[in-house]
Amino acid sequence: MRKKLQDLTIKDAFMFAAVMSDTEQCRHLQKDCIVTQFRIEKLQKSIAVLLGNRR
Repeated sequence: MRKKLQDLTIKDAFMFAAVMSDTEQCRHLQKDCIVTQFRIEKLQKSIAVLLGNRR
């Protein structure tokens, strides 16, 4: 199945390879992933505090 270029996301192998082949775009993606991971970890800690660390 062929997709239009505007329908591609980073999950698509072609788009992932294109981003990774561009040094500047690769840096931006890495930064975004690190920031997202940091936000997830911060959110998880906040939830744990709100729940009184009970799981």
